[in-house]
Amino acid sequence: MKILHISYSDNNGAGLCALRIHKSMLDAGVDSKILVANKSSNLPSVFVAEESDLNRYSPPKNKLLRKTKKLLRKRGNCLTTLERYQIKTACLEGKAFYTFPLSHFRLDKHPLVEEADVLHLHWVANYVDYPTFFPNIDKPIVWTFHDENIGMGVFHYQRDKAKYGHLCKDTEEEIFGVKQQALKEFHGKLRVIAISNQMQRYLSNIPIICNCPITVINNSVDSSVFRPVVDKETAKQVFGIPKHNLVFAFCSVSLKDERKGLKELIAALERLNREDMTLICAGGGNLPVETKLNVIQTGVLGNERLLSLFYSCADYFVMPSFQEAFAQTPLEAMACGVPVVAFPCSGTEELIAKINGVRCDDFTVNSLYNGIKCAMDSQYNSKEIRQDMIDRFSPEKIASQYLDNYKEMLD
Repeated sequence: MKILHISYSDNNGAGLCALRIHKSMLDAGVDSKILVANKSSNLPSVFVAEESDLNRYSPPKNKLLRKTKKLLRKRGNCLTTLERYQIKTACLEGKAFYTFPLSHFRLDKHPLVEEADVLHLHWVANYVDYPTFFPNIDKPIVWTFHDENIGMGVFHYQRDKAKYGHLCKDTEEEIFGVKQQALKEFHGKLRVIAISNQMQRYLSNIPIICNCPITVINNSVDSSVFRPVVDKETAKQVFGIPKHNLVFAFCSVSLKDERKGLKELIAALERLNREDMTLICAGGGNLPVETKLNVIQTGVLGNERLLSLFYSCADYFVMPSFQEAFAQTPLEAMACGVPVVAFPCSGTEELIAKINGVRCDDFTVNSLYNGIKCAMDSQYNSKEIRQDMIDRFSPEKIASQYLDNYKEMLD
């Protein structure tokens, strides 16, 4: 059985999840490969696809024709389909995260795609060109969804669409139509993987995939990588935190990302009104608001050992995200034995129980404050928190669930 994972990258969120599944497949003796647009790992089984001329403007060789086309393109003529969509959605720049189901890649013709028995799609926006990929594939596809993009056109989160959808309403509907048409012409078998129960409920209402089997398989965490690398006191010393301080940890690629809720966390912690408290933040950029809290910013931690050290210094990890699919950071923190306080976004209903933290009642500062207070009033056992993560979310256990799905697809 030959499995090909297709993911835009092998890093950051969904890309790392794809890489972890791939590594688990290799450990299980499965012939597994990954095809990406951007490669960060040094694994020889991760391959980079070359872009084609699809959807790309190629200047004519004739000088006069080239000048004429250049002039026409400046006036908005002779543009590729992708370029036209990019112009129509430029109003979203800096406001919302958005992508396209079109790209310069022709993956349906790639040798690794042709030789694979099962294709496993992960985060494929701006990578898989829907109109040429799906109509030309007749193989089984397992598709793990990491956000809500499949149910919309360019947007990845309903929250963003509700806020900014009016800026490009017609284009949003048109691009969703591109997805619908492409998947309608797909000739193989499709199995949808939701990484949380909440995501499954969302996907079951998307017309273009609701008739496909939908299975819930959570993300995994590698406990050999994410673990308490040193004792808490030593970890605090590394980051310059007083040893008796109460430490709250927060992590996001961008600290100013409103969806991640750092502003709400700062407001909740200010209400505690404690001087013996430190908020340590991993991620890029500046804080979203000014505060008198003792805040340590580590910048982006691109090293898993450093991340383990970051989690290990914390008494509590807080994830006040308004929207997630199945956040990886709480898993990593719990693998390091740290209890978690989180907003009730997707994935937290499976992750959080009395043994390992608090799931807030709603998405307000007051609810977050109460959740933090509840956690502070509770007793947690770091070893039990870590063992629970190992028992439920080990790479081996998650990989076996995917293997079962691959085999069923080939029957």
